[in-house]
Amino acid sequence: MTVLAWISLVPLFLSARFLPPRSAFVNAWFFYLGTFAVAFHWPLLHVRADTALVSATAWLAFTMVLAVPVGFSSWVSKRYSGVSSIWLAGLMILLVEFVLRSGPIPMPWTALGYSQASSGAVVRASSWMGSTGLSTALVIANACLAQGLLLEKRNRIRLVIASFTVPALVLALGLAKHSNESAEQKNIAVIQPGYSPDEWSDTHNESRVQKMIALSDSTIQSSSIQIDLVVWPETTLPIINSRSEGHPLMKKLTSWTESHSVSLLTGAITTTGESAGFGPPYYNSAILFAPGAAPSTRSKNILVPFAESVPLANLFSFLERFAVPAGGVAGYLPGEKPSVIASGGIHIGIIICFEIAFPQYASELKNNDSNLFIVLTQSGWWRGSAGYRQQIMYARFRAVEQGRTLVQASVDGISGIITPDAIVHDLTSIRTQATLVHRVSLYSASTFYGKFGDLWNWIVLGIWLSITLFYGVRQKHIASNLFAP
Repeated sequence: MTVLAWISLVPLFLSARFLPPRSAFVNAWFFYLGTFAVAFHWPLLHVRADTALVSATAWLAFTMVLAVPVGFSSWVSKRYSGVSSIWLAGLMILLVEFVLRSGPIPMPWTALGYSQASSGAVVRASSWMGSTGLSTALVIANACLAQGLLLEKRNRIRLVIASFTVPALVLALGLAKHSNESAEQKNIAVIQPGYSPDEWSDTHNESRVQKMIALSDSTIQSSSIQIDLVVWPETTLPIINSRSEGHPLMKKLTSWTESHSVSLLTGAITTTGESAGFGPPYYNSAILFAPGAAPSTRSKNILVPFAESVPLANLFSFLERFAVPAGGVAGYLPGEKPSVIASGGIHIGIIICFEIAFPQYASELKNNDSNLFIVLTQSGWWRGSAGYRQQIMYARFRAVEQGRTLVQASVDGISGIITPDAIVHDLTSIRTQATLVHRVSLYSASTFYGKFGDLWNWIVLGIWLSITLFYGVRQKHIASNLFAP
């Protein structure tokens, strides 16, 4: 458990309580700038200077957005004295998380719940409450502690006890025994080629496909078990027309799977070959080649703002000029909604890179009867930074929340296998060439969170909002009334 997160918001809440709105906002902004400098500095290290510059601009703007709840709650509480600035700030922090998870410029990477990703016991609690529920628990614990510091001794003790009870309950949920049904097992091979970002950004280089075939051949031949599925990482195939089954590369890979009696899932940059605006529409895709079947293609639906797609460009076409060729292509179009492709009993829920940060995306895949999550990624753009580790740790949440085994295939690390008990298996090193062969279990049962999603979280927030409004109207302080003897 990352203990600091359970007390770190207290200074922000106290700022909202005591400082004027502008000072409270600036205080919170510097708080988030410091947090980002430690935990989220890696987007500034992109191998492309223009992408790093865009990241820096977004970084500054994003921290300002996160500071708004503190400044706004300070203003409201001073204008309407009955509204508690502490509890209003907490509620607004969670609402901002919701907007960043589902809004027009989605960026939930810094969600509070993800601060617990390094603790297996707490991550396991997400099978009950999800990462969004962990965010709510963190805010409640911090708000109780901040409010308790302001009250007289008797009520202070009650609130401080409450602030420590919340993480204790979360930990108890995580330590509770988890059972899952017996499941069919399949043998999965992951190929991590270890290419540098510069080499990988050559979107017309077909020679690396031959290297991937050679690595896959070697892995299949040396394996003591029959491999059912080979996985190649994000954008492995150069730009290819996914509608053309007669394309030499498509025919070659179809023939390869037939000759080895094995399925192949690979990342690819695809195009329909039709011009749209500033050039052909490109998609960040995954293609499944299976013996005896036509190739199936699924494309990335949630794109990285600015790096892969310029927000609102579909409404204002001139914004396309700000697209950055972050992966060798100046922007992608979003693909279809989450869907599952099947091969030999494996119902694959495909998650491409950034989509791993979105719990609702994995939930839709599970609801479409996926029994295995596969993440295709390329993290090499960020120079071996903390982004590698954060991504594989965040992937634990998706596996645990939905009760699915998750396989991650990366270009140069980190690749690995995550089981629904939050255990990470066979992690590869970064900046290396590696292959994994692992026997994975295919589960179909749902967890509590998988069945009910964020329902309980919305109930908590609804009660929270109702109480805040009720005591605001009555011109009374929420905490002193709620915990009065």
